[in-house]
Amino acid sequence: TSGRMSFARYGLDEFQEVCNGAAYGLKACGITPDDLVANCIRAGAFWNGFLISYRALEIIGCNILPITDNQPVERTLDYLEMMSPNTLFGISPTLVQIAQAATRRGLKLDIEKVAFASTPLTTEQESYLASVWPNASFHSAGYGAAEVGPIGFQCEYCTGTEHHILQPHCIVEQDDDGSIISTSLIR
Repeated sequence: TSGRMSFARYGLDEFQEVCNGAAYGLKACGITPDDLVANCIRAGAFWNGFLISYRALEIIGCNILPITDNQPVERTLDYLEMMSPNTLFGISPTLVQIAQAATRRGLKLDIEKVAFASTPLTTEQESYLASVWPNASFHSAGYGAAEVGPIGFQCEYCTGTEHHILQPHCIVEQDDDGSIISTSLIR
């Protein structure tokens, strides 16, 4: 969200704490061991999101499809059609691209839950995704930063950009300009 690349090295204990926090957020937005979750987070290139989300989904105990966002969206659709997940997890732009490609192809996926990380869905994006997957619920499974880890998440009752703060992992404050300042307590 800062507009510039940042890097953070995690120790094994820190990484596990981040994964536990991510699992908490995924559970809070309704993901259960009964779900078949397509993990559509990009993997590699120093981006730890896929590794964290995969481990968090393992902690929940659901079935995981490690689809990633590393191939053309048409290939992603092939995988989704073949495996029929009930839950999608990705970042907002990726989820919109999947929905657009599914609409172009005429592919009807039976999606019950859409969890996203990073940038929240805009009202327009959520409306569009709801038109493509009308039986789905939409929740932010996590908002975080590479330097801090998980900061907040939505439960099934949150709406819009409302998030719970993931305590005791961080302190979140607001400055005079309305910007969020997050301080990690585990880093």
